Amino acid sequence: MKVIGKIIRSQARWIVVLVILVGLSLSGCSTTSRVQREKSAQAHYKLGLSYLNENQTQMAFVEFQKAIEANPKDRDSYYGLGHIYFSQGKFAEARDAFKKAIEIDPKFSEAHNYLGTVYERLDDRDKAIAEYKMALQNPQYMTPQYPHRNLAMVYLNTNEYKSAIKEFKEALSLPPPPDDPLFNALVYNGLGQAYYKDGQYPEAVDAFNGALKIAPDYTEVHFFLGQAYFKTGSSPLAKEEFQRVIRLAPDSELAKKAKQSLELLR
Repeated sequence: MKVIGKIIRSQARWIVVLVILVGLSLSGCSTTSRVQREKSAQAHYKLGLSYLNENQTQMAFVEFQKAIEANPKDRDSYYGLGHIYFSQGKFAEARDAFKKAIEIDPKFSEAHNYLGTVYERLDDRDKAIAEYKMALQNPQYMTPQYPHRNLAMVYLNTNEYKSAIKEFKEALSLPPPPDDPLFNALVYNGLGQAYYKDGQYPEAVDAFNGALKIAPDYTEVHFFLGQAYFKTGSSPLAKEEFQRVIRLAPDSELAKKAKQSLELLR
């Protein structure tokens, strides 16, 4: 009986070892399969991005979908889908895609920022502000200038000029994005408008001139600068700016307004 007991225990140990080995083998297969799926997803994503850069939107859309099929946790492909939906004016679909990307990676600041823009298009100001602020909570976000400017524009459009000025200044305190050379010109323009609407006309003049140092032919800024000069009592300088608007864009609506302003200055 003792011999039989030893045999049974020995067989049991071998069964346990066999189960462990089979489990490890299956685990290894599972890991290999997961890695392969992730590589496949990455390949589809890169191809989709390439198509997107070539404005082949439908081809990009298909590749992003294939990437998600291979790896449902592929946040970047959801982001790509969100971008495509947004460009097509499908804001509800864009919202859902960006939310899915954020669900996968809550610190995905680019998606938070883009989602904020979507909420603006959906006329949900409070959610837009919340998303821009969420984007700024990640200290590793490479381009926080964008949500600062976006926040500033929300405040500017809702007559919260002090808050707008603060956010525009925050954006300008950071290095401009390397692939967006006109970014600071846009920010200075917004800052100038915020100062102007807040009745701070000398500060508006300085901000508009800051924009023109970067983009000398920025027609809209020349028009606003003319208005700001007029408010500071500098009528000759105001005339120069309105005349410049007419030279730069003679058939534009701004040129019509500039002509009307010149009539008032006579």
